[in-house]
Amino acid sequence: MSISIKGQGEGVKTIHRRPQDHVGRFLLTSAAIWRIRDRYQTGLGGRMPKIFRWDLVVTEDMIDGNGHVNNVEYLRWMQDAAKHHSESRGCARAMQAMGATWVVRAHRIEYLKPCFSGEHISVLTWIASFRRVKSLRKYRILRREDGALLVEAETDWIFMDRESGRLKSIPQEVVELFGMVPEGQEEEALAALS
Repeated sequence: MSISIKGQGEGVKTIHRRPQDHVGRFLLTSAAIWRIRDRYQTGLGGRMPKIFRWDLVVTEDMIDGNGHVNNVEYLRWMQDAAKHHSESRGCARAMQAMGATWVVRAHRIEYLKPCFSGEHISVLTWIASFRRVKSLRKYRILRREDGALLVEAETDWIFMDRESGRLKSIPQEVVELFGMVPEGQEEEALAALS
């Protein structure tokens, strides 16, 4: 089987593959995933931190009737941070090419301190584990003004085929796009961010 691919600024390349090298309707080789990863590592000295940080400022529309950030906003921040993390690693693009997606199985959130309008927040997130079709993502939400830990949370994500909705094994290439911070190494990795 031959497939011709033409990218921006490139000539036509013909790739010869066996039918089993196809993922769904798409051809996605390990080399293609590594090129995506390398593109996202540019500017980081070839090294990507395993913990992703997403910063935001609390706005008035995030405040509930109790005068502090609504609990639903923390969940929204977690999901947004996970999305930005995935995009920063090139995983979103690789998954689209594979015809795959992540869906949430469960969230666990522990609210430790309230947060108020105008405060500067950092959402830290990392992958703690990968299993065959499941990934555990952890979060810490901090107030930047004083470093206070506001929330500790985690989400179980399930890897699925976008068209069929069936569970799909997580390819090693996707695992390598993220890296992991296993339990027991979290504090060291968090300290390296400072």
